Amino acid sequence: MKSSERQKQILSAVASGVGRTEALAELCNVSIATIRRDLKTLVDQNQLLRTYGGAALPVSGRAEASIEDRKSSHRDAKRAIAFEALSRIRSGEVIFLDAGTTVAWLGELISDRRKIEIKVVTNNLLIADRMSQSGIETIVAGGGLRVASMGLFGPLTELAVERIQIDRAFVSGDALSVDRGLSENNWTQAQLREKIFGYAKNSYVLACQDKFSADGMYWTPLPRGVEIITDSVPDVHIDEKELERRGITFCVAPPLE
Repeated sequence: MKSSERQKQILSAVASGVGRTEALAELCNVSIATIRRDLKTLVDQNQLLRTYGGAALPVSGRAEASIEDRKSSHRDAKRAIAFEALSRIRSGEVIFLDAGTTVAWLGELISDRRKIEIKVVTNNLLIADRMSQSGIETIVAGGGLRVASMGLFGPLTELAVERIQIDRAFVSGDALSVDRGLSENNWTQAQLREKIFGYAKNSYVLACQDKFSADGMYWTPLPRGVEIITDSVPDVHIDEKELERRGITFCVAPPLE
């Protein structure tokens, strides 16, 4: 079978719900390595979205960047932000980690410190898996799965946030504005942010400085007292008096050596 014919078969299979790499290899009677090459080709053509362990159809007309690509983007800046955020966590606390890639870096730092005495609540399946392997007590805020981020969203996720006492919540988003808040391109994600901001004792937004100039669709206002941890001073104008009035603080994470 020619690669073009096989890729058509892969697209048809993914559309019908068969998206795991192993299942596609068995269906096409080829090796997993061959399927991975085909998936890369289809992702490069914006016909598929790469997910953890397989592929899925794009949520919209164009494929979003894969989790791996988004996590590696601005890698040093995100790691610096994560290190700074780690210093906010205290022993015995319950923390919430969302499905953002900058927050995922924080999750890796936490899991590497296996003796840290905290409980982690997350709607991110990848973070939950890593925490469980590190022996950190983890609560998964279940809901509907969004394959683009491997995050869980919806009424069940929001209910978990309402019923669990969260000491510190760490979130990120697609865009950030002091005036408008934190933005997502999906309404259910924005709605979950609002719940998190409303119920967590302390909230932290982890955002590279480029997020301040990004466009957004669905906005969640920033709560009073939120701390924004970024990698450098944003290029956009920020009214310091407005920040003080609303109790919003900025922290620029020092670069890692």
